[in-house]
Amino acid sequence: MQETISILSKYSIPSSVQACQHVQIFTRVNGSWQLSQDIPWRLDSSSVAADIRDQIRSLVLELGDCRIIAAAELSGLPYYVFDRMGFAIFEITQIGDAVLDHVWADTQNSRNSGQILPPAVAPASPADAPASPADAPAAPAACLKEGPPGSFWLDLKLLQQQHPEISTKQALLPLLRQRQSFRRLTIIYSHLPPWLDQELAAQNLGYKSEAGPEGELIITIYHLN
Repeated sequence: MQETISILSKYSIPSSVQACQHVQIFTRVNGSWQLSQDIPWRLDSSSVAADIRDQIRSLVLELGDCRIIAAAELSGLPYYVFDRMGFAIFEITQIGDAVLDHVWADTQNSRNSGQILPPAVAPASPADAPASPADAPAAPAACLKEGPPGSFWLDLKLLQQQHPEISTKQALLPLLRQRQSFRRLTIIYSHLPPWLDQELAAQNLGYKSEAGPEGELIITIYHLN
């Protein structure tokens, strides 16, 4: 399988789908990622839903066999269309070999194991890198635990204590947008993110919340059908 990743971009940096001006396709050649195609593309998000679907489908035809897409933000109907067309979807804040390697590896590991993808988090710059592998922080996925079949548990408070560079969206959106990978997702957090209701509605997910013993919020997310 050819190693290719498509990225929604503006001025050669990842963009949201609304701000996208180009879709850049990166291909790994001799161990490094190279820009192999730059497709001018803008989504008219003011169009009716049928037209938005057609615009995305036209783009997908140009992407060939590539079924990985990354963006600064991808949600709502565009996310739903890409997801239904079999894309692995990531949110990234920069483009580089280390980030793309991480996206590719996570995609392959998930496909091989059937597990939920962990967040695609950009690595630190060389100046901020740990002195040795032993000093490196635990992977964000270490805070994601599996319970009964199809049930997952994420301590988001602990995750962000260990990795303050990870935003709530970076941690949760890659999980929520793989709704087929879980039946129930329980999250421990201090409050409900303001964007959560809209995102869950887009994914046809519901939730219930309750207070934990130490004042934390326990959010249980489940499929509506």
